[in-house]
Amino acid sequence: MSNCSSNNSTPRQSEKQALSTSRSLRQIESKTTRHRSGDADAKKPKKPTRTAAVLTIHSDVTDSDTDSGEDSDEEFSRRKAFWQLTANAHDGMLRAALRFGHTERYEEVGCGLVYASTLTTFVIYLLVCGVQIVVFLWFVIYVTERREDPFEVDMPEEIALLKQAVADNTMLDMSIPSNSALIMKCYRDHSVAYTQVVMVSVWIMRMGNDVTAAFFAVYASFKMKVCDSTEMEYQADGITMVHRVTLHFKWFSLLVVQIPRTAIALAFGYSGAKFLMFASSLGTLIMKAVGMAFCLSFDSFMFTALASQAFVQEVKVTKLVYKLSHHKRLGYHWSFYGSTWVRLIVVLTLAWLFTRVLYNDVASLRWACNAYEERFQQVPSLAVTWVNTTCENCGFHDYFGHVFMY
Repeated sequence: MSNCSSNNSTPRQSEKQALSTSRSLRQIESKTTRHRSGDADAKKPKKPTRTAAVLTIHSDVTDSDTDSGEDSDEEFSRRKAFWQLTANAHDGMLRAALRFGHTERYEEVGCGLVYASTLTTFVIYLLVCGVQIVVFLWFVIYVTERREDPFEVDMPEEIALLKQAVADNTMLDMSIPSNSALIMKCYRDHSVAYTQVVMVSVWIMRMGNDVTAAFFAVYASFKMKVCDSTEMEYQADGITMVHRVTLHFKWFSLLVVQIPRTAIALAFGYSGAKFLMFASSLGTLIMKAVGMAFCLSFDSFMFTALASQAFVQEVKVTKLVYKLSHHKRLGYHWSFYGSTWVRLIVVLTLAWLFTRVLYNDVASLRWACNAYEERFQQVPSLAVTWVNTTCENCGFHDYFGHVFMY
């Protein structure tokens, strides 16, 4: 990041380009002089002159690139791509960081305004992240754990007991409290087969949007040219094109913005998928998925609600200009169809691993319950007996033991 006392300096690359252009002009003049002395028509040999100039400039640029390790402006323009910022707290923090590190902004509006706007955006960013973390903890402790409690103990034994009852065509003895609790658990679960797989897949897609956005934002920033806080952006048709950034901005984007964004998305993704896995009915499964997607959108609507409309619009019209990979054909295949198939395979694989490997006992218990209910069709009576008991598996657990009871 720069400060108010930083001065503009001529980049080393501009000096090399100026020297390259002067050498090219001298070679063009020498070749033109030789053509004039050997031919009566002085204006005829334009094509060789143009070819020599292009080749010379290309050769000089290549030598310069070899020394500096950077691509020329012409090469960069042929392989450039864009990453559009959106109106959310994370991209707003990126735009504020770009404005804070741009020396020319201090000359336009003054240091005080740049510092104040950056601090305001940072406060909004911290507030959004704090609200998401608090909501996540509420969701895990008070919602997900309560749904998981009935499925935390004795599931292999319960599955075997139900399968044995169906195989023997004999109802379980309801006078045994454990058998009665098992049948009540089956009766209260109204889930439909394979719906968890579908909704968990959709939920992973929603969570994956934030993860992929964070990844490509980091990729774009690290593929951009490095500058010294000057000539970072330009205007094109009302769009702010940021084509150069400072090295501090790249690491700030990774460590302060994108890693917390990815961590929050993954935390919500896991807890949300876990809650959907334990949803007791199809209606609960669908409606709760919509509510959880709302939690992931906190960064968008809180940013648009708290930030000024001028700054929100500034974020919307900002694009990061970065360099494409040298493997151009591979980039075409990835853009046209490759990324779609990769994402689809990843989503389906994660959904299958979550529902059929990590929580396979839950799915197996539901299959056993459905088979038992289809065979015997038992329903509970209306009488309810309340007794005092201690539920050892109720509440929130961590590696230190049982830390919360409700």
